[in-house]
This record gives sequence, structure tokens and C-alpha cells, in this order.
Amino acid sequence: MKCNSFISRLKILFSLLALATISFNCQDKAGADLINEAARSGVSLGAYSGFKTAFPSAQSVTWNRLQDRIWEARFTEGATAKVALLQTSGLVVEQGALLSPDSLSATTRTHLSETFPGSSIHTVLTDANDEANKSLRVILLDATNARIWRVLFNSDGTFHSTTEL
Repeated sequence: MKCNSFISRLKILFSLLALATISFNCQDKAGADLINEAARSGVSLGAYSGFKTAFPSAQSVTWNRLQDRIWEARFTEGATAKVALLQTSGLVVEQGALLSPDSLSATTRTHLSETFPGSSIHTVLTDANDEANKSLRVILLDATNARIWRVLFNSDGTFHSTTEL
């Protein structure tokens, strides 16, 4: 009887060990796949991983490195063109529906050129989910790409605030 109990325990232990090994190998493969995908894209692993977590259904992703610490991903979700800015750590610092720079009003363009002389408009975005309050966010780069600003405008085009990223 004791031998039978010992064999049963051994079978259970062996089964748990086999299950743990299989589980570990699957997780290891998923991690390796993520590393390979990031390497193929030329994107930092942290930014790529953060993007995949935040936007699992993203399609047609193109990456642009704005600075050593900021990556931009342009992509589609459904029929909507979107953009996300991520730090190399994977933290999403900005996201929204992508707009054309031509959509900016003359007042907005004047404010930008007077406040940030020599800078260029890199990205214009808005919150795709907030139809009532379509505030605009403009991502500006200085002439040397050393500085990046996020400039917010109210839905009526008036200036709201500026943050350096």
C-alpha cells in the first residue's frame, strides 16, 4: 500500500514538473517572439512592448524615432488612422486620431510660428472618442530635433497649454 501511494505521488510530481516545463517554454517563446519583432522593426524593446500592450489590435504600424527617448507609432485601428508617442520604457505619453497639418486654422498656425520660431509641425492629433470636445494636440520639433513639444488647443482653436516631452 505504501509503495502504491509513493508511486501516485511520484506521478503527480512528474506531471506537475512536465506542466511547469511546458508553460515555461511557451512563455520563453512568446518573449523571444516579442524581442524578434522589435528587432525587425528597429524599435526599442520597451517601446515596442508598451505599444503592443496598449494597442493589441493595431494594424499597418510604421515607426519613427523622434529622439533617443521618444518613439512615434502611426497605425490604424479599424478605419481610423492613429498615432501614439511612447518613451523607450514603453510608457504612452500621447495618443489619438491622426489629422493632417492642413486641418490647423490660420490662428493656430500663427500662434505656433510666433511662439516656436524655427520649429516644424510633426504631428496633429485629436481624441477620436470625444466628439463633443475635439481639442487638437500638435507635436512640434525644433530645427535640430533636440526638443519636442506637445501644444494643446481648445476645440475653438484657442491656445490651452504647452508641455515639453
